Amino acid sequence: HEAFAGIPPWLDNQIPDGDRHPLVRLHDEIVDFARMASPNQKELELRDGLVAEIAAIVEEVFDGERKIEVFGSLATGLLLPSSDIDVVCILKEEPSSSASADTDYAIKSASPMRTLADA
Repeated sequence: HEAFAGIPPWLDNQIPDGDRHPLVRLHDEIVDFARMASPNQKELELRDGLVAEIAAIVEEVFDGERKIEVFGSLATGLLLPSSDIDVVCILKEEPSSSASADTDYAIKSASPMRTLADA
């Protein structure tokens, strides 16, 4: 058993400094890990674009008052690069049967899913 088998990727290949207080080192490592695990700016922009695409489809398909709400990890800012996007569409009234058929078509013809973690 080696005392120091490897350096975690969030430490940027730096060996932890033994001169600092252990709680300060732990704090710094937690901050570095959170920074590494967070999505980058391009991934956030892609997510915003996908939410805008969903909103445009909903606006095209449904008449009347409607609202798109983002919830979950994206809304709270606790997302990881591999997190999904949670959205809900709130309609003021029940959609007509023709709107339901339009919805099926719009969903099937929407842009294909993209993997944002590879962006």
